[in-house]
Amino acid sequence: FNTLTSPPMDFSAEEKIDISFDYFFHISGGREAPDDTLKVSLVSGTDTLSLIQVTDSSELWLSIDTIEVLSSDIPFSDSVFLVVEIGDPGPIGHLTEGGIDNINIVLGSVTTSTEGQLSEVEISLFPTLIQSGEQVIVSGIAELHINSIEILNLNGQKVIVDYSGNKSISMAGLSPGLYFVVINTDKGSTTKKVTIAD
Repeated sequence: FNTLTSPPMDFSAEEKIDISFDYFFHISGGREAPDDTLKVSLVSGTDTLSLIQVTDSSELWLSIDTIEVLSSDIPFSDSVFLVVEIGDPGPIGHLTEGGIDNINIVLGSVTTSTEGQLSEVEISLFPTLIQSGEQVIVSGIAELHINSIEILNLNGQKVIVDYSGNKSISMAGLSPGLYFVVINTDKGSTTKKVTIAD
């Protein structure tokens, strides 16, 4: 693996941060099925929080919009690192290219509305811990029109897209784990996290 580590970041006074970035990951060569990965994580002391883990090759740069990280997800200390790992863990080598760019970290318990981005007070999602097949409901958007709701897995793949405009979406058919819910409205987009329990 090749590992890139950011300088230490002081999040000790924060309750929440929002992270967004672009990433590129491409695999070629080799005779066996690739097992290469691109991992992006936050590290604080001995604690690690996985932001994405990508295994699917693409020739395009892809975007991750606004991953919300709370101090309950990982301890916010004065030495938090953003770590990127790219490589082939197996004995069969492949040519692997990858990287991240346009990293944006917004500090604070409440973000300010800007064009194309919704504030945290405008929109919320509940419940955030569900059983397989249950629905999640978007609230706090009486004056907003929902264009679409997208469900992304940890690889950044869209596993469900709903264009109905409804303020709820079923998570039926998805395996247990962490998912990102991207809510696209006429005033911008925001991304929330939901976990499907085992």
